Amino acid sequence: MDDALFATDFDGTLLDSTGEPVRRSADAFAAARRGGLAVVPVTARGPRSSLAIARTLHLGPVCVCSNGVLGLDVRTGDVIWRHGLPPGSVAEIISAVAREIPEARFAVETREQFLVEPAFFEPQWRRFAVATVVARRGLAAAEVLKVVVRAPHRRGDELQGQLRGVLGGLSLIPGSSDWLDIIAHGVSKGSGIGLGAEVLGVDLERVGAVGDHLNDVAMFHTVGRAYAVADGHPRALEAADEIVSACGDGGAGEALRRFVDTIDLPMSQRLPRRER
Repeated sequence: MDDALFATDFDGTLLDSTGEPVRRSADAFAAARRGGLAVVPVTARGPRSSLAIARTLHLGPVCVCSNGVLGLDVRTGDVIWRHGLPPGSVAEIISAVAREIPEARFAVETREQFLVEPAFFEPQWRRFAVATVVARRGLAAAEVLKVVVRAPHRRGDELQGQLRGVLGGLSLIPGSSDWLDIIAHGVSKGSGIGLGAEVLGVDLERVGAVGDHLNDVAMFHTVGRAYAVADGHPRALEAADEIVSACGDGGAGEALRRFVDTIDLPMSQRLPRRER
């Protein structure tokens, strides 16, 4: 049984604006893992890229993907929990959103693929996207984890506000820019880290977390100690217990070190002095 764990968001927290790990933070996390501390990614990313990053950076042993929808064993890739959308609901969700926002564009995440309709990405981004393009009717795949909505000139939180009264009974999670994730009711990064802590046998008061955006607020409200990077969203900064350096300045690693210093960890889980 692990004595404590630390949860980290990826984009804008551990990863910089290019998607690369911030080396100072990655080194601190690697040292913590060598000492036996669980370092759990909690991310909006889907399972494939989440596992790839977690394995490259030696994080784990659990990875929380798709804003809490899916929990994976980092070593084996096995599904620990899955709280996807109800079967048959995807077509209804897309129709309801399209009636409210005719210019909306749609994608869906499954365990194996990210499916997008042709207009989802702007032309200049399509060659960078790891996605399968299908007609809109092809998005209603089996076992969908989440529906993703974009609309021109709309932020994710604006879409959330407009659709809150349309999609009752579902969780609407704004992304870092113009994305909105539509996921099963009650699912969030908060529920995800709660399940991760339960799987690892860690009391939530012994869980720390670092993040930067609106979807991290539920996680901040769940854990014992929450840290926001200084260049994060104002609501994330407001929800955090402490504010650390900006993402690119190693803020995530600083948060981990503060957490380790705050709680009484066994010596085997303390960061080596050279990593402090």
